[in-house]
Amino acid sequence: MLCRARWLWLFLVASGLCSPTSRAAAQAPDPQLRWHTLRTEHFDITFHEPLGPLAQRLATAAERANEGLSRVLGYRASQRTLILLTDDTDDANGSAGVVPRNEIHLFAEAPDDLSTIGDYDDWITTLITHEHTHILHMDQIGGLPA
Repeated sequence: MLCRARWLWLFLVASGLCSPTSRAAAQAPDPQLRWHTLRTEHFDITFHEPLGPLAQRLATAAERANEGLSRVLGYRASQRTLILLTDDTDDANGSAGVVPRNEIHLFAEAPDDLSTIGDYDDWITTLITHEHTHILHMDQIGGLPA
């Protein structure tokens, strides 16, 4: 029994350290950035200038992805999803998590020529659809794993 308790404790600590929230909190943001939040029906998109135009595109793509995925998967997220859009890396990627709340972190870097994300017409739609699929999948977890 003691061994199981140790593994559970280790799992909970590791889960907390790997969440998008803890990674973002570990990085000191540039104090000169001006942050804004764009609110849609299902999402709160937080971004800094000059990412406003991309955040507008993301808002449209996120709502479209939510509608299509919810219909196909037969499930709607239990709460609003927070999206953090940043431009602090040279990688077109993102991450998603549902603990302690539904969150997506997207990097506002267009994919390079060798990236598979760049094989599609609109990389931001591809990225938000992929990450929101994770949200809808993980948000359904119940019982002890929740």
